[in-house]
Amino acid sequence: MVEIVSRTNTAGELERKRGEYLAAGVCEIWEIDIDARQAIVHATGASPRIVAGQETLMSEALLPGFSVPLSTLLQELDRHG
Repeated sequence: MVEIVSRTNTAGELERKRGEYLAAGVCEIWEIDIDARQAIVHATGASPRIVAGQETLMSEALLPGFSVPLSTLLQELDRHG
């Protein structure tokens, strides 16, 4: 699951959504925060992991071979407003 965090999302709302996604069987959530220029990866059974700067988002277990530098993703999101 990928969630693009907007300025109007509250911390409580994001926490509620994470709980709903995980309860529905989603095993990994990427919260992309354009303003903070970071992503927080929430995976079942693991502590949240922050991806920032030139780091790469990937999930070998879910999407073998897929990876995207966070900076590239953020540039595309910036272009599309």
